[in-house]
Amino acid sequence: MIKRLLLIFALCVSLPAFAGVFEDALKTGNNVFLYLYTQECKYCNEFNPVYQRLAKNYGNRCSFVKVNAATPYGLGLIKRFRTRYVPFVVVADKKDNSYVNISVNCLLDYVCAEKSLKKIIN
Repeated sequence: MIKRLLLIFALCVSLPAFAGVFEDALKTGNNVFLYLYTQECKYCNEFNPVYQRLAKNYGNRCSFVKVNAATPYGLGLIKRFRTRYVPFVVVADKKDNSYVNISVNCLLDYVCAEKSLKKIIN
């Protein structure tokens, strides 16, 4: 019984809760706004209200995905996009199947972040 519980615990710890959520969003055919963050990051905490406002205002035109970069899944996305910092935001552009990175300097300003997003989704 204890071995079974340890096995279940090990599986739960090794599999991130949101594994594949970005890939699933890509399959919808919509533009996808991917936000990689950590809870300890000062700039991530400053960007969170901007992210929530963007998601509220543009959620009908773009899929918004927020992933903790400290999870195994988040670390995989960090490697995939070859980034070394958070907050990291990339928008998957469905028109030309490309990824557009929004700079950290722009993220902390709602107007700049909104302008960058509008360029992609319009």
